[in-house]
Amino acid sequence: SANGATLLSLVCALIGSLLLMSNSSTKLVVASMCVFLYWVLDYVDGELARYNIFNGNQKPSLQGEYFDYLVHFFSTNIMFIC
Repeated sequence: SANGATLLSLVCALIGSLLLMSNSSTKLVVASMCVFLYWVLDYVDGELARYNIFNGNQKPSLQGEYFDYLVHFFSTNIMFIC
């Protein structure tokens, strides 16, 4: 589901952000992969929601839109801080 992809993107962003504070080159590579996966999943969740709405599998909801917005806002700021 779109909310599942959003939640998974949040997990990737948090793991990547924590690993960004590391001094190990291996951890920094894993962190960059997690941050990249966050951005990919951030795109995928919107596409999944549009696809499911278009096919009639779900109805548009503000709850999913706000969840995506909050995860994006939180993740971007925490990555910047780390």
